[in-house]
Amino acid sequence: MIFCPCYDYNIAILDKLFGLLTMAMRTDTVRAKVSHETKVGAELILNGLGLSMSDAINLMLIQVRIKKGLPFDISFPRELNEETKKVLEDSIKGKHLKTFTNTDELFKDLGI
Repeated sequence: MIFCPCYDYNIAILDKLFGLLTMAMRTDTVRAKVSHETKVGAELILNGLGLSMSDAINLMLIQVRIKKGLPFDISFPRELNEETKKVLEDSIKGKHLKTFTNTDELFKDLGI
């Protein structure tokens, strides 16, 4: 498939090939909770690309439909930092673990 730098043209091609809704036919709302840092960092990059957050979400969802799955790999980093390695090793050995008999105890411990 050939894509050109013209965003609207690419969406039109995808719509024709896969019967997907074009960006202009938005009817549903999607809400997501993300950290402030994630949102601001993504907005800076997307703005530089000439895309809104909504455009980016739409593009990702279109890719999910085309690929019939996530359009990117989800995996653990190849190398864990030393602190993470230590915590994982300790938890496997049962060190520094807390157990609770119910959620009330857990929330109390967390200060919630």
